[in-house]
Amino acid sequence: MRRLLSSGLAAGLILAFAPLAQASSAPHVTTAAKAPSAGTAEGSYAAVAPARLYDSRTAIGRPLRSGEVVTVPVAGRSGVPSASNVEAVVVNLTVTGPTKRGDLAAFPSSSTGAGVSSLNFAAGDTRAALATVPVGADGAIKVRPTLLTGGTTSVVVDVQGYYASASATPATSTDDYFGIPPTRVVDTREPDSNGEVFGPLQPYDVVVVDIGLAEDDTTDPDDVDALAVNLTAVGPTAPGYLVAYDGAADTPPDTSNVNFKRGETTPNNVVVPVQNLQDDQGKFVRFGVGNGSQGTVNVVADVVGVYAHDSTGGLRFEPLDAPVRITDSRIKQGLAAPLGPRQTGTVTAPSTVATPGGDDTVGATRSLVGTVTAVKATAATFLTAWAADETQPEVSNLNPAAGQTVANHAVIGLSDTGAFNLYNQNGRTDVLVDVTGRFTVPTADASRSDGVAAQRRSVHRDDFRPGASTLSQGKGTWRP
Repeated sequence: MRRLLSSGLAAGLILAFAPLAQASSAPHVTTAAKAPSAGTAEGSYAAVAPARLYDSRTAIGRPLRSGEVVTVPVAGRSGVPSASNVEAVVVNLTVTGPTKRGDLAAFPSSSTGAGVSSLNFAAGDTRAALATVPVGADGAIKVRPTLLTGGTTSVVVDVQGYYASASATPATSTDDYFGIPPTRVVDTREPDSNGEVFGPLQPYDVVVVDIGLAEDDTTDPDDVDALAVNLTAVGPTAPGYLVAYDGAADTPPDTSNVNFKRGETTPNNVVVPVQNLQDDQGKFVRFGVGNGSQGTVNVVADVVGVYAHDSTGGLRFEPLDAPVRITDSRIKQGLAAPLGPRQTGTVTAPSTVATPGGDDTVGATRSLVGTVTAVKATAATFLTAWAADETQPEVSNLNPAAGQTVANHAVIGLSDTGAFNLYNQNGRTDVLVDVTGRFTVPTADASRSDGVAAQRRSVHRDDFRPGASTLSQGKGTWRP
């Protein structure tokens, strides 16, 4: 059994539009983290081929009305196992064609989803956000849009993977999670080590990224199946989408990960599968990002975590019984006030969602999983979240423009005392944090030391021509 080493749990966040609802009465949540059952696959991650679970345009032939709740069966579909074998699913949520601004909440079928949201949007947006959603006992999740009076929106749910339950059979296809120091591996705007600027992706371009991972006698990049990546589209000249995949095929899959409008910087969190390769310089992993638009777009990619099998020392996921808001600066929850320019605030996770402890403390919560939201930023800015006992990483998690409310999926590292930092660069903004689950230390041999580090080896171009996409412009099927 190889050990994959990590230099502590790092924050990995993202962006999108976010929730405006203030927290109502707190739903029941699990109050103490636990170590997953020994010898089981409990809390491990398994990727599936991206597949569409729900599309209101075809399922019911119309957009959803504000407050309309839809039940989406997930267990036993598209590679997800039966309800007794799955704890949570990772889905990409997309709204298209909303007639008013609003938010979208995804939550287990056993919950009301009160006071939280997964994605916020403006009228006319096509916008996507990753979400990790606990699965109800009936094997389903629910989604609910909330819009201004009279508003409607179409909603799409695509599955990306799932977290196994204690009754699931262990398999090499299930992975532990390893947080790594957030590392920028692609920024097509900036010169590389040779002083060369990659430049924006042209229409239907692919940037293929090779990543070296530190290796020693206990660490093998061959074990890595996927990377957690914060993917951002910057300065697009036409509406479209980015698709992240393993870079193996000439044509990426007919799905989208980041949907953007012309001129708008838009990010999303992605769990992207990788190829495991080797050359005369050693082992490395590869993934690709394709530009599915008729314009150009710059791409930024920050690697924040690794999913690996056949390795010890990783973390396991544990869902909460229901999503819960732990930070809302508007009501002095978690943060006493909005964050000002170049200001850092520290939040200590409450005992309802986290059990403090270090890497070698069985059952300790090392990171939270959920959504971070910037509300009505007064200036164009970026936000970063990271464990309170670590150095601030040189990456961004949210990039709201002035006046925007922006949110997205997040994996937030915690200090040994259960605290994390939030930093705002410009202006003032309120901040929300909603939690759906956590990564915990599963066994006594889960201690980690400095080891895995991601470093870009090379990037190169490829071309692709996408097939039909129902998401790229929010106008139904689109072909270039």
